[in-house]
Amino acid sequence: MSNTNIGLDIGSQQIKVVEIEKSANNRYHLVNLGLTSGSKGGLKTDSEQELEAIAVSIKKIFTEHKISHNRVRIAVPEAQVFTLVIETPPLSEKEMSMSIKWEAEQYIPLSLSDVILDWRILVQGQKEGEKNLVLLVAVPKRVVQKYQKVLEMAHLVPVSLETELIAASRALSVNVQKISSVMVVNMGRKQLISQLVIKIFYW
Repeated sequence: MSNTNIGLDIGSQQIKVVEIEKSANNRYHLVNLGLTSGSKGGLKTDSEQELEAIAVSIKKIFTEHKISHNRVRIAVPEAQVFTLVIETPPLSEKEMSMSIKWEAEQYIPLSLSDVILDWRILVQGQKEGEKNLVLLVAVPKRVVQKYQKVLEMAHLVPVSLETELIAASRALSVNVQKISSVMVVNMGRKQLISQLVIKIFYW
């Protein structure tokens, strides 16, 4: 099994790629990073021609930086995802699945048949009267299908797909118990590629 992770960010202005390798002593080092201009608007487009152009740009950056691995990890922009935290009473796994669907129908402005729904318990109620805190994430299927289509055109295989916020927060949650406060800085569309490194560092 390869110890290399490839992160791919298909932005509205640029396409960024980073390759991180994990060594035997569980340390990480940067192998590759690069960026190139992409189609204006990124994957917001429905044009077959523009999606093909994005795939060509991705293949170009992989070739230029001699990245041989084709398994990539993708972060989806928050604007294209529905993310919320809900409360539920302590329930069995089967009951939880039913409760999640009922809650999702109330908060997500799309039919559940049109989204990919996932959830995770953040805090489990331990005492009587305590509730579970559950993270609920829904991604429109049309968004996922666009990513799948572009990656297929670029001859790449998606390993994971999640929101940018969750990826960044998981990376920053490592060893923060001893830190009194944490600040996340986003420099906008001209943001440093180091932010992409953070996204995949602890996948």
